[in-house]
Amino acid sequence: MFNRFIISKLMLRTAIFTVCFVWGLNGFSRESICRMFGSDYSKAIIFLQQNGTYFELAAKWSGKDPRFLKSIVFPELIRYHQLSDLFETAALEWLYVEGGSKAADFSIGHLQMKPSFIETLEGYVSSVESLRCKYGFLILSGSGSSFRKQRIVRLKMIQWQLVYLACFMEAVTHRFAEEDFNSEQQWLRFMATAYNSGFMKEPGYLRSQMGLSAFPYGPKFEANMQVPYSEVAVDYFLNH
Repeated sequence: MFNRFIISKLMLRTAIFTVCFVWGLNGFSRESICRMFGSDYSKAIIFLQQNGTYFELAAKWSGKDPRFLKSIVFPELIRYHQLSDLFETAALEWLYVEGGSKAADFSIGHLQMKPSFIETLEGYVSSVESLRCKYGFLILSGSGSSFRKQRIVRLKMIQWQLVYLACFMEAVTHRFAEEDFNSEQQWLRFMATAYNSGFMKEPGYLRSQMGLSAFPYGPKFEANMQVPYSEVAVDYFLNH
């Protein structure tokens, strides 16, 4: 969704960190990930420290480990700090409010949630009684501009984003209840990939994306300057 001008600036910013790296079959070291993202990595850590109480509340609400919530969105926090000084979203917000996600679908806020992600989440909650009883207040059932404007207002507040994240955690747990994972880390990789790629994708597809080096620029750009989204999430989980 990022245009090539923005991507080129990000790639130039990151390139100096990746020249000396060799991404091998044994995975990615913590040092290499930290160096690749530089100060944006540190800013993401600081944000989580400063907003720890909100994450604890969201984890308690969803019955999940707060480390999971933080880890799943940690890569997005890095991306947020990379992008925060590169463009203004006011025009995109207007396009979405007037025309919906087909007119404009873009990442908003620290957790980089798209309107289409929230619309999909609302739809899934509506279809599952247990989720509807708990998270029904999130559902904006209308399709007019006033409902879309309300969605944007919510997405610009970290408190609302964390409610959506709590809901996402429970929705993914429900949707993939029959899936088997051989470790806590594999489950985290799967959930992080679902957050990044879309939780309504088929499990086979999500598993195939878990090791794809497409963060932070996307699959259309060179893999040797990127890492898997899920690997950055696991890095946070294991080291913080």
